[in-house]
Amino acid sequence: MHERLKTIRQSLGLTQTEFGAQIGSTQNAITGYETGRRAPSKAAINNICKTFNVNEEWLRTGEGEMFDPEPKTVLDELKATMGLSDFEIKFLDAYLKLDRKSRDTVWQFLTQVTNSANAVEMAEGKKEPALPEAEAGEEIYTGLAVAKGGKQSAIFQVAKREAEELYRREVERSNRTAASGVEGDDL
Repeated sequence: MHERLKTIRQSLGLTQTEFGAQIGSTQNAITGYETGRRAPSKAAINNICKTFNVNEEWLRTGEGEMFDPEPKTVLDELKATMGLSDFEIKFLDAYLKLDRKSRDTVWQFLTQVTNSANAVEMAEGKKEPALPEAEAGEEIYTGLAVAKGGKQSAIFQVAKREAEELYRREVERSNRTAASGVEGDDL
């Protein structure tokens, strides 16, 4: 591997100091890698591959091309830099192909799921309530039509009722706490 590390650095036209600076290592560490006196850690190998677009298989074994092919799309680049799964890339691709109104609907739905999860955590005492204004709580579900003709699906309606009930109970609990001056768990 040490010869391949030197080959990478030289093909990039970098000194050991410059190469090391880009991956957060010293010139001495790079010298050690290139002479074989020191083996790079997994983290160092990963950093070299990500920073310089090096094919890790080639770096470790000498098989394949020295550099990975350049990403063809922004999604390919996101996959490489953020470590996204194939499913996540397909989801993002499908989401980005939606028209603006549909994307807004998906965004509203995800916001509602998050708000519902937060309400459940608060109801279970796992999270301190940060209660929104009453109007905001009532507006959480406005405008999400998930079936033809603008009608909401039965599943959505059940989830909406459950989340609204959790929210209502949390508001009541907060009001009782404020009126009594006693912490919510002591009520």
